[in-house]
Formats: sequence, structure tokens, C-alpha cells
Amino acid sequence: MFSRLNEIFSENLPVVPLETQLAKLSSLGIVPRDGVAPGRILEKFTREELEETPYMMLLAALGGVFENEDGEWLPLSDDIVCLDTECIEEGGIYTEIVRRLCVLSKGALVLTDVSDVIDPDAGTARVSFTCDGVTGGFELELTDALIDTALFVNFNLLLSQAGVKDEFFLHLEDRDMIVIYGGANRAKQLGRLTGTHFE
Repeated sequence: MFSRLNEIFSENLPVVPLETQLAKLSSLGIVPRDGVAPGRILEKFTREELEETPYMMLLAALGGVFENEDGEWLPLSDDIVCLDTECIEEGGIYTEIVRRLCVLSKGALVLTDVSDVIDPDAGTARVSFTCDGVTGGFELELTDALIDTALFVNFNLLLSQAGVKDEFFLHLEDRDMIVIYGGANRAKQLGRLTGTHFE
């Protein structure tokens, strides 16, 4: 992931020590999961890559997953999600994305019985779930295995209808998508720190 980040962001950027980046992201509520050693981050990118392309490479790493000693794939952080936008190649992937979004929302989005069905021939997908005892879901478009960003729009609407002010924000770069959750001010602060936009 983020194969072009070094080209796009590294020019004229100051080198920022990894520890400084982690501290600044922590001040915005983005931290590694408990028990995730710094070495796990360095399995994604080298220290040089992370420090020469500050923040964005680190966000990409923290938003990814790692394989633990039991063979389980776990997020490096519960505060950010990084996705390949062209990953909807089979059923079950939307289900995993939705489950990560529920964790990312810190309990604001509580869904059970999450499932998905994709129909590449028809160019459609459906995500189903139960929320507050009511079964519901969203119809989505499926083109070239791309994640339909309507998924996030629909969840933001669902949260708004429940009186929740926070929402999901996205930053897209080529095939890569970074997802954060929180208020508009947090999105602006992270945008200023990274020199990008979360919308």
C-alpha cells in the first residue's frame, strides 16, 4: 500500500523522527493497540521511509494489520483504518470492513449479524446488519472491485439519525483509502498535520 506516497509527499518535506510522529498522532487520539510493539510498524515500512515521508506512511502502517503468533490478523491500531480501494473481489470483505468501522467508532456504531453479498455480473453488492434490533442494510455499486464510498455516507447518515455528531472521514490517494472517525475539528487537525484533506 501507498507505493507512491514517497514520490508524492517526500519532496521538500523535513525528516521527522518516528517517535515525534507517534507522539503527535497520539495527541490526536491515534495510537497503536495495547501490546503492539514499535517493531510491528517497522515491518510495514523502514524507519527511513517513515521519517522521510512523515505521518502519511505512519498512518498507512497503523491502519493496516499484522499476523500475531497465533496466526490471527489484527489491526495495528483501533483508531484508524487503511484500505486498498480495489479489494472487493469476493464476499466477506465488506463484512470485515464494517466490523473494523464498528471498532473505529468506539461504540457509536453497534451492529450485529453483519454480512455481505456481491454480484460482480450485476455490478452490485449488499451489506446487511442488525442495528438496535432492526435488520437493515445498504445496496452498493460494484465496479472493478472498488469500495463504494456510499458505504461511509450511509453509516454517517445512520449515526446522524441516532444523534451522533462524530462521523467517518476519508482520505483517498490512488488505490489507497485512510479512514478516521471523530469530529470535523479532528479531521481538520489531522489534515493540517499531514498536508492532506479528510472529507
